[in-house]
Amino acid sequence: MLEENTDMDAVSAHSTWESIVLPLAVEKRACVFCGGLSEVSKKVTSIDHVLDILESQAQQVQEHPISCTLSNICSSAVAAHTLLCRDKPSVGTGRRRKQQAVLCACHSCHHWVNRRFKLPNFLLPMQALSWYINTLVCITKKNLDHRVVFRLACVLSKNKGCDKHNYYRCLFSDQELVLFETIKSDTVHEVAPKVAAYHYARNGASMFLNSSKMVEYIRRGLNDEPDEDLDDTTRGVFYTLD
Repeated sequence: MLEENTDMDAVSAHSTWESIVLPLAVEKRACVFCGGLSEVSKKVTSIDHVLDILESQAQQVQEHPISCTLSNICSSAVAAHTLLCRDKPSVGTGRRRKQQAVLCACHSCHHWVNRRFKLPNFLLPMQALSWYINTLVCITKKNLDHRVVFRLACVLSKNKGCDKHNYYRCLFSDQELVLFETIKSDTVHEVAPKVAAYHYARNGASMFLNSSKMVEYIRRGLNDEPDEDLDDTTRGVFYTLD
């Protein structure tokens, strides 16, 4: 148990976890939804609002590691605020200021979450990313925008010159992190073929797939061409179960 706690302390010390939960200046805070630490504009959001977002998810989704991590982040932020700010006086007055713990979100995640969290089957940005790269489909009616996939892959990738890595990296496998690095090394237009190739290899390059829609994604992804441009030698042979 001691060794486990030591490992988690090491992860926290070398990641953006402290920048997510500690009551720092807004410009120094990391995004609570993607863990990104950048100088772009951020939105302050209350912990109650984040908890409401989590409660809006289906029960099975609330038990997902990413949702559980976000819930723990909220608890940690409250504890950190209570510990560090309880005796901090207001500027210019002798009164203790009445504060509430808050979190910050990058503009992209804030926009994503607030547009979608009241919809059925809502997923957090990192959950949507994980779902997409492992199924090639999005749980909602519209596919996950490749620009969003590209942005999140860049946020999760290692950045040269930065001494802290994204805390959310610990929730993805080594193979998934390699995929994100590969996506980051190219352009947004190459997201589909890279994800399709990853999914196909992960499933043993099987000829048997769950649906014809899956076949379409893999063919388009592996060849990176419209279906009408593929001949019989590049189409491959697949069998569907639907």
